[in-house]
Amino acid sequence: RGESFTIYTPMVQAKLDALLFDEEGYRWLSDKFGMMPTHFEKAKVFVKAILKMLESENALKHPELLQELAQVSEESDALEAARRLIDDEKAKRCMQGPRMQALHSAWTFRVARYLFYLVDGGFDSRLTANDLVDNVGIVAPELDKKLREILDFLLHIRSKDLNKRFTK
Repeated sequence: RGESFTIYTPMVQAKLDALLFDEEGYRWLSDKFGMMPTHFEKAKVFVKAILKMLESENALKHPELLQELAQVSEESDALEAARRLIDDEKAKRCMQGPRMQALHSAWTFRVARYLFYLVDGGFDSRLTANDLVDNVGIVAPELDKKLREILDFLLHIRSKDLNKRFTK
């Protein structure tokens, strides 16, 4: 027996755009209602940059994923794509006042968590975090360094004091 209920779409969309859901929340809202954060298009640039990196070392298990992102903008640096998402103008307007650094740090953490969700099956089940981890230490040194930086960012291990900036 199917359940039917109504959600308050503007409120849910606002929470999606603030990246306030966990992985299961993103998946459920996408599957059940077709709702995605407005940042999804910018996030696909990040995903595509990672796929291009893996492809350059013949380490991409599913090259068709890149073909599916053919219409997405190119960015050679995945972390630069993440920075663009972090520096989103709407988000910046919400980070004013004396708690600006703490708000920015919390936003950066939520962006990292959302991007990790996408890289770990949220974008497509054929792409998982294992695809990155499995290639650490076996790809060219320059790419290895990039993969480690990306994983550091995605894991976002940081001080609990949000007034301190995230550092690698």
